[in-house]
Amino acid sequence: MATLELLSNLEEFRSVPEACIWGLFALGRILSHSAQAKHLDLTTSLGRWVVYSLQSSVREQRLAAARTLPAYLQQNIEKGVLERNQRIVVSNLRALGERKEPHLLEATLVAWGELARVSKGEQLSLALLQMVEYLGSDYTVVYYMAQAELKSLERNFGKSLQEITAPFLQVLSVRIVLRAIARPQILESFCTLTGGGDVNAFLRSTAKLTLPYLVLSSRTDVIHRIARACDKDVGELLSDGNVLPWILTRLLMVDCEDVEQNARRLLGGVSQELAALSWGGMCRGHTTVVGRELLREFNPAEVGGKNDRIVRALELVAAYTVKEDERDGPVLECYIKQYVLAFVTTYSDVLRDVENSTPKPVEEKLKALRAIWFMVRIGGAAVVPALPQICLCVQSCFANRELQATAVRTWKTLMEKVPEGEIEQMQLCGLTFALLLQYWAEFDEGVRAEAREMVAGLFASYAELLERNVAVTPALEGIAELARYEGILKGWRDRLTIQELLGGFVVKVGSDNGVVVQQALVELARELRRQREWVLGTGLSEQPDPILAELLSCLLASCARFQHDSSEIQPLLAQCLGLIGAVDPDRVQLRNAEPEYFLLNNFADADECADFIVHFLDKILVKAFLSTPNTNMQGRIAFVCQDLMKFLGWNETVHPGHRIEKSHKWNSLSQLSRNTLVPFLHSLYIFARQTKPAKYPIFSQDRPHQSYRFWLAKFLWDLLGRAKGENAEAIFEIAAAAVAREWVAAGEWLLPYVVLNIVIGGEEAAVRDVQAELLGVLRYEGGMTKEVRLRCEAIFGLVDHLSRWVEKRRTANYSVLQRKARMANRHLGEGEETGDAAIARVEAFLGVFPVDLMGLRSLECGAYPRALFYWERHIRAVRDERTAEEMEGLYQRLQGIYRHIDEPDGIEGLGCMLGVGDVGQMVVEWRVWWWWASRYSWLVLRDEREGDEGGSDWKLLGCLKEGGQYEALVRQVDGLLDKDREQGKRFLNFGIEAAWQAQKWDGLGKYLEVAKEKKPDYDVALGQALLAIRAGEEEVVNKEIETARQLLVEKLTPSATMSLRACRDVLVKMHALSEVADITAFQRKGEEERREFTEALQKRLDMLGSSAQGDKQYLLSLRRTVFSLSADLEKDEGAREHLAQLYITSSKLARKAGNIRLSFDHVMHASALGSILAPVEHARLLWHEGQHRKAIHLLRNAIDTHLTPATITTSPTQSRTLRRSSTTTKEKAEQNIPLAKAKLLLAKWLDAAGQSHSAEIVKVYQAASGAYLRWEQGHYYLGRHYNKLFEIEKNLPVEKQAQTFLNGEMAKLVVQSYLRAICFGNKYIWVSMPRMLTLWLDLGEASSRGGLDERGGSDEFRGHVNRERVATLNMIHASVKKYMPRIPAYLFYTAFPQILSRITHPHEKVWEQLMSIIVYVVKEYPKVTLWSLMAVCKSTQKDRSKRGKLVLDKLKEASGRTKAEKAENLETRLLVSQAQKVTEQLLHLSNYEITGKPATVSISRDLRFNRSVAPCGLVIPNQAHLTVIIPADPVHRRNHSPFPAQLPTIQEFLDEADVMSSLQKPRKITIRGSDGHLYPLLCKPKDDLRKDARLMEFNTMINRLLKRDPEASRRTLKIRTYCVTPLNEECGLIEWVNGMRPLREILMRLYKQKNIGVNYGEIRALLDDASSDPSRYHVFSDRLLPMFPPVFHEWFIERFPEPGQWFASRLAYSRTCAVMSIVGYVLGLGDRHGENILFDEVTGDTLHVDFNCLFDKGLTFDKPERVPFRLTHNMVDALGVTGYEGPFRRSCEVSMVVLRENEESLMTIMETFLHDPAVDMVKRTRKHSVVPDTPREVLEEIRKKLRGLMGAEAVPLSVEGQVQELVQEAVSEANLSRMYIGWMSFF
Repeated sequence: MATLELLSNLEEFRSVPEACIWGLFALGRILSHSAQAKHLDLTTSLGRWVVYSLQSSVREQRLAAARTLPAYLQQNIEKGVLERNQRIVVSNLRALGERKEPHLLEATLVAWGELARVSKGEQLSLALLQMVEYLGSDYTVVYYMAQAELKSLERNFGKSLQEITAPFLQVLSVRIVLRAIARPQILESFCTLTGGGDVNAFLRSTAKLTLPYLVLSSRTDVIHRIARACDKDVGELLSDGNVLPWILTRLLMVDCEDVEQNARRLLGGVSQELAALSWGGMCRGHTTVVGRELLREFNPAEVGGKNDRIVRALELVAAYTVKEDERDGPVLECYIKQYVLAFVTTYSDVLRDVENSTPKPVEEKLKALRAIWFMVRIGGAAVVPALPQICLCVQSCFANRELQATAVRTWKTLMEKVPEGEIEQMQLCGLTFALLLQYWAEFDEGVRAEAREMVAGLFASYAELLERNVAVTPALEGIAELARYEGILKGWRDRLTIQELLGGFVVKVGSDNGVVVQQALVELARELRRQREWVLGTGLSEQPDPILAELLSCLLASCARFQHDSSEIQPLLAQCLGLIGAVDPDRVQLRNAEPEYFLLNNFADADECADFIVHFLDKILVKAFLSTPNTNMQGRIAFVCQDLMKFLGWNETVHPGHRIEKSHKWNSLSQLSRNTLVPFLHSLYIFARQTKPAKYPIFSQDRPHQSYRFWLAKFLWDLLGRAKGENAEAIFEIAAAAVAREWVAAGEWLLPYVVLNIVIGGEEAAVRDVQAELLGVLRYEGGMTKEVRLRCEAIFGLVDHLSRWVEKRRTANYSVLQRKARMANRHLGEGEETGDAAIARVEAFLGVFPVDLMGLRSLECGAYPRALFYWERHIRAVRDERTAEEMEGLYQRLQGIYRHIDEPDGIEGLGCMLGVGDVGQMVVEWRVWWWWASRYSWLVLRDEREGDEGGSDWKLLGCLKEGGQYEALVRQVDGLLDKDREQGKRFLNFGIEAAWQAQKWDGLGKYLEVAKEKKPDYDVALGQALLAIRAGEEEVVNKEIETARQLLVEKLTPSATMSLRACRDVLVKMHALSEVADITAFQRKGEEERREFTEALQKRLDMLGSSAQGDKQYLLSLRRTVFSLSADLEKDEGAREHLAQLYITSSKLARKAGNIRLSFDHVMHASALGSILAPVEHARLLWHEGQHRKAIHLLRNAIDTHLTPATITTSPTQSRTLRRSSTTTKEKAEQNIPLAKAKLLLAKWLDAAGQSHSAEIVKVYQAASGAYLRWEQGHYYLGRHYNKLFEIEKNLPVEKQAQTFLNGEMAKLVVQSYLRAICFGNKYIWVSMPRMLTLWLDLGEASSRGGLDERGGSDEFRGHVNRERVATLNMIHASVKKYMPRIPAYLFYTAFPQILSRITHPHEKVWEQLMSIIVYVVKEYPKVTLWSLMAVCKSTQKDRSKRGKLVLDKLKEASGRTKAEKAENLETRLLVSQAQKVTEQLLHLSNYEITGKPATVSISRDLRFNRSVAPCGLVIPNQAHLTVIIPADPVHRRNHSPFPAQLPTIQEFLDEADVMSSLQKPRKITIRGSDGHLYPLLCKPKDDLRKDARLMEFNTMINRLLKRDPEASRRTLKIRTYCVTPLNEECGLIEWVNGMRPLREILMRLYKQKNIGVNYGEIRALLDDASSDPSRYHVFSDRLLPMFPPVFHEWFIERFPEPGQWFASRLAYSRTCAVMSIVGYVLGLGDRHGENILFDEVTGDTLHVDFNCLFDKGLTFDKPERVPFRLTHNMVDALGVTGYEGPFRRSCEVSMVVLRENEESLMTIMETFLHDPAVDMVKRTRKHSVVPDTPREVLEEIRKKLRGLMGAEAVPLSVEGQVQELVQEAVSEANLSRMYIGWMSFF
């Protein structure tokens, strides 16, 4: 550059043209590769030389200079330099052009062409304009050169000249047309070049652009020329609606004093006709276009002048348009408020590049954006009606670099002008920050400065708003320049609870705005990493925090929403889901989806119609309007919104808000919907509907590929016109505008409603057409294509809606009858339900669809629960007519459906229905129960015999994968690929996973190479990531992980996100990807970070749940692979140890699953890595295989050689453990967890094997607890062993009992061990706490009685023992006092009923300790515990009442030292006072005698209840509120919150109460909670509910055991429980569970529908006959049961008509019924008549009530209750076509297994209940020889049942045998026929 500059300044150089030419070319090339401003400045000597060369006398030099100029005009040049260069070039080229010298014109033309090639926007417009001018040159050469230059632009821009000039047509057309008379060749040439050729066509198309300027310049000659081209006269032309608005716009902007007068003058000059028109009328008639175009003329670069004229013009238009009585503010604001939506809609079309339209040029977009900016600036709050649209428009501009500056300024103005209320409602501050975060990196410094100023203004003006909404406001962490403001936000965020913080993310992620969602996900990922401990803690807790379920629901819903919309959002969603992890679906339940809307009265009810329209607007139309990019569709939706609101009367013309704000319906809309809909209240959209009737069938066998969109739109359009009813016709005629092929969702939503209307009230011909059309689709036999499947799914949805409508209508009818009965103050009778014609019509319509056809189509569509639903109904319909062989075929198909559902219990049940010995059937069951080896062997054998024609490769590979035989799997896949590469590709995913599992990297590379030929998927992306980890390519790893995440999100369809179980596989893979990304950074972590990370990995594994064995093995394998690839195992001891631990964990899982071979392989790998725990796991394997002696020997050897303190302290992981738990060197040498675990295992084995003396076993247990003092398990098992010894001694005669037992030493050892266990953990709290309390309190009670009787020995010995007992008791007291402060109060709360039951303890010191515990717990949780304490204080037993009041006095006496403590104590005293008043009133209400048989009463008037006791701070007694939550990790238990956050307290007692019709007349009252919800409770008088309460505690304990068991957890086995709150010994409160129906009520109604009556006299006679003699038992089954055929299954079909819900509800029924049957049998629960078994109308769960008949009391009835549980023919029938085989039987077996495995825990709890001195659990009215009468006998009977001993049998039965025996007893006609009639065994 320096050389050229030097040369250019030399006269000698300039005088040589050739040198100058080459110099110019060289300069151009050099500058094209330079970015330095000093080289690219035209003011430099080189720049001046180039400009000077344009007028050189040498042609070649002039052209070379012209070709060099573009180098100075590149877009990457610094902005100031570029603008200066542009000015220099333009001014020089214009000057040269004005000289009209031919030799200069050529160079100038070339230069303009070069300028056009590198320019855009105004510069390009200018260049084109100048080049077009040359088309009129008098010089032929110049004319042709101009044509050539213009055409050459097409090559440069890659599009036609017409497309290039289109953005600038307004400027070009005006110039061209103005010259049309003087230089017509310009117009002709331009038309030719742009491909039009027709001059008249050009004049017509540009008339609205050119005529305004022609009118202003009074060019009547040109105007007349255009009029001729349009074939109109001038007046007609200028008054045309497509021309006049643009003329008016220009006239209004003229700079003159009287705009109207000037306009009339100008118009009169061209047309007298126009001059005669009303100026105001013209403005009003075209006000929208004129206003819109005036706003588009705004230019922020011009201060005053033109912009002031625009404002003046707008005010003038507004004055003409807005009537005086419509003005409620400045006229311009009123005008903008009325027309803002119309303006924004037009600008939106330009800015948002709508679908199926050519993107608008930047210049046009800039004008539209500026128009919005200007409108906001002058309109302020007037733009609020279109605020959502404005935000979307401006937001879309942030992504365009050329629009960013204006977009930020517009947004800043918007935030300054819009009212604060609107900003908060639309969360605009959050959206602002999200936009800045997303685009900050793209902003230049000027835009950033503007943005900083905007943020500063927000914090200055809206600080309170920001603080109030900080949870939903994005963090500004990513922007360093805004760090000060992020600090303020962080300070506010730090005050939020984790629930509030995550709740904010739920709102943000659920937003409809993609930018907000994207930034929320980025921030959420960071927050989830910070809150990892909390996420893991709540995920592992018994009751995970509800916010976790909300967050998961929101993320999964967003996956479905953004499935195809945003590639940036998809990986972020997957990342967040992966960071949370694949939580146990049995612990976390997703929140329910939004309920479907039902029109129960078929549009006949006006209020219901209004609700329908509001729902349609709020949930469907508004969302679609805001999200659709199709302006045509947006206009149609706007029309529908407009006319539906008119239908509702929401079309006031004065000020819509004034009236409709009072409307409840309007207020029920969301704020966003209201904001969006307000403009439509006075909009004028029109829509012309074509009413051509459809010709049926629309779907034809001849047109199977007809699109689903077309079919649905055509079908629905026809149906909408055939609706009947005034309201329906009007609504559907309006809604028809929304039905289009472009918007399927509206059609799918409307279809059920219009079909329902036609079925109920339409013409018969219309009903037949609908039936025929739907059946035509279902009967199509041409294969299940995508289009056919979509039609079938639409039909399924329609059928589901109609079926649910029937159920809802029946429920509504029943509610109406109940309401009428209540108004008459009577109870509803059994026979009062009447028929319903509408229901009958709908049921008749549904009955047309054959169930077998529906089942087949469901199966083909992959809708397996639906297929099961219909196929079972088909089997029920034909099983009485078909032969056994025919039925077997139907059962086999049903079995195939079950396989797809993955319901192994159902498959097993069907196996009982099929032929015995069928090998194929056995293979199916082997697959279900993971017997992979047997299945594999059979498949190989079959292939050897029959060949592979059957295609068993998938099954073979699946067997190998299930068995962990990955090397064999790799060989198998290799063989398949070698045999047939194309076919082998189907099995690539097997090979890819097997290759990395077996670490066959060459094989993995080969498979991935082949995979390039197929569509990418998760396995391929994961394989690529693993290879990249191996190669150390971190960027590739991240890219492949992102790809895998995106592929996974695409699988999360709406149906796949209905439950966590439905998307389990995808979530596990997301979980895995998250760990892959984290493990690759393992080596870069510090020692402490590594420790935390490895602990987190273990918790993440546990969070999967106990039943997820396969998923855990997959994750462990992947972890091992990534660790081995990313870590240097030779040097990194920590990584090697962790890898070994992963192998140990995998070995444990494989061992528990019964895969011994795989378990042994893992042990060997761990041993090779030097794991000190490998020998221990090896010993476990030997023990598992029954080699007990060898296992014990190996374990002893491992303890002595591998787990010594020296060995442990050399381990990095263990040394870290020691540093956390020990302080002294001696303790470090002794404390180690692996040694403690091994010693405990040895102790348990020695104890179980019976190979050692008791003293030795005790020593080993003591050694285990001493090896790691802070370990709960060691102390617990030591205490348990002591307890075992204690029980042995306890059962001996007194004279044979050891002294250590008599003096309490043994009890002390148990108590102290359990106390230590409680101090260090929570796992065994449900056993250790009650047992500890029982032994301590029993010892105190025994001590208070004085001592041993004469059987205990001599007086001296007894005195000595008694003194020792006192000393022992004192030591226990000291231990309790020592450990109590270390134990959180909520752990004592777990045994609070037991503690209160012993409140009258006779030993004074024990009582003092007991009172301190009670006070400790009550002070900590007074709102929860005072219910129990009040029951004691109100006790009818004086000593209990007295002790309770002493506790209350103690609570009131408490005084705090600090101000906070004093305030807390004051609050407690106030709460105690409130609790006393509420309890007194509830007791009064329960005991108040009610005369007569009223159905309802007023509690204040009729029962004298003082409602002023509310509000009260007591928590509403509800199970969800009073259930304590125990933390999974004891590390965090000090700060743990044991109850749900913000528990609702009593706000109000509602005055009306229901009175039950039973003898004692219980009262159902309703409490309004502080959360606004209503909570019903049953006040039950004259009934001691303490027994029920204790049994609920026992059932809750069983639920915890079921949840921990893998098999039970996988089946979600549970007992439905409810809260029972005794008020004293005579009455109490029972939580009312809504939606429950007694079995008797259900069956009576179903039988009534079939006209089957109940003649009790006839039934009694038949029962007496059947029970008279064993030979007459058959009477029961032959005569009585046929009178009442099984109908219970119909209730499930009726109540749960949607197949998915039906299947889930039936499983819930089967399983809850099974669990309660087994638990009821063990407890001897009787009196299970039809009123005591209830069923949940929402879930199908079984709920048992009334537990007064316990411990086989039913056997003492006059007619003994002989069955172990209720399993009558109706209950069997409802279990499915397999009856009690399948889910019911397996659930019974699993439940019994859990009870047997936890016998000790259950017996401990049961013993606590039975020995409760406050409740006589075994009270008998009379003695009975076969029924236990004492607590000890009861316990023994329960223990016998748990051990499989039935009746007088001495040999125990297996679980399967016991269940079989119980089921047979339950269904035995001999037993059922001898039941008392009220039990209704015939039901």
